[in-house]
Amino acid sequence: MRIISVYLFKTVAVAIVISLLAILGVDFIFTFLNELRFVGRGDYTLLNAVVYLLMTLPRHMTEMLPFAVLLGSVMGMSILAGHSELLVMQSMGISARTIVLNVVRSVAVLVLMGALLSEFVAPKLEQLGTAERATRLSSGQMVKSVEGTWLRDGKTFIHVREWLSPHEGLGITRYEFNEKQELVRASFSAHATVQANLWQLRDTHQTEFFKNATKVSFIQSMDWHNHLRADVMNLMSEDHIERLPIRVLKELIAYRALNQLETKALSLALYQRVMQPIAIVLMLVLAIPFVFGPLRSSSRGLRLMIGLGLGFAFYLLNGILPQLSFTLALPAWFAAMLPSLLLVMCLCLRSLKKLAS
Repeated sequence: MRIISVYLFKTVAVAIVISLLAILGVDFIFTFLNELRFVGRGDYTLLNAVVYLLMTLPRHMTEMLPFAVLLGSVMGMSILAGHSELLVMQSMGISARTIVLNVVRSVAVLVLMGALLSEFVAPKLEQLGTAERATRLSSGQMVKSVEGTWLRDGKTFIHVREWLSPHEGLGITRYEFNEKQELVRASFSAHATVQANLWQLRDTHQTEFFKNATKVSFIQSMDWHNHLRADVMNLMSEDHIERLPIRVLKELIAYRALNQLETKALSLALYQRVMQPIAIVLMLVLAIPFVFGPLRSSSRGLRLMIGLGLGFAFYLLNGILPQLSFTLALPAWFAAMLPSLLLVMCLCLRSLKKLAS
C-alpha cells in the first residue's frame, strides 16, 4: 500500500506542479506586458521590471495554487483512469475512499508549502520589489522600506507606517525643515485620510522648535496641504491588504480597534486567508466525480475542460461573494466562508441525489 500511496502522490503532485507552471507562465506574460507601460518613467528600466516581476512571482504562485490544484488533480487522476490504473487498484481491494484520501494527503503537502510561502516568503520578497519599484518610478521622491513609506514634499519629510487603502494611512510622522536645514517642527499623527493633496490628520502630537524653547501641543483633527505629485500618491498605496501575512493583519485589526477605526475589510482579508486551505481541499473534492463518476469513460480533454470551468467559477465566487458583506452587512467570518459553504451544499445535494437514485 505504501508503494501505491507514493505513486499516487508523485502522479498528482507532478500534475499540479505542471498546471501551476503553465498558469504562472501565462500570468507572467500578461503581467510583463502590463508592466512595460511603466518602463522609462523616472529611473525605471526594463531590467527593473523583470526583477520586480520575479520578486512578485511567489505571491502569484500562492494566488494561483487553488486553481492549479483542481486542474492538476483532474489531470493526474484522469491519467490514472485513462491507463486503467484506478481499476487495477480497486480490483486489488483498495477502495475509492482510500485513493481519494491519498490524493488529499498529497495536496495537503502542497497546501502547507503554499501557506508557508504566502506567510513568510512572498510578502517579504514583494515588499522589497515594490519598494525598489516605487523609488525608481518616483525618481527618489518616495522610498519604501520594511518600516513603512518615506515621502518628500519640499522641505518636509513624511513617514507613513502602514497604508490600509489608497485613501487611508496609519502612523504618520512629519519633519519640517527651514531654509537653513534646521528642524522647525516634528509631529506624529495616528491616522490620516487622504484626498488628493489634502490630508486630514487625527490625534496629532506636534513639537515646534524655536531658538531658545520648544512648544508641545496635541491636535485632535487638522488639515495638511501638500504638493506631492499625483503619480507618487498613486504609488504610495499599491499594497493590498489581502496579500499581508496573517500576523500583520491581526496586528492591524488590533491597532484599528484600539483607535476605534473600521476593521471589517481587514477582518474579511484575515478570514479569507484562513479559509484558503479549506477551499483548496473542497476544490479537490470537485475532481472526484470526474474520475469515479460517469465521466470515467469520457475523454481526458473533456475532464480538463469541465474541471477548468468549475475551478474558474469557484475562483470568481471566492472573489465576488465575500465583497457582498459590505453591502449586505454580513459578518466578515460568514462572508469569507460563504463560497466554501455553497460548495459544500452542492456536494451534499449531489450525494443525496446519488443515494436517492
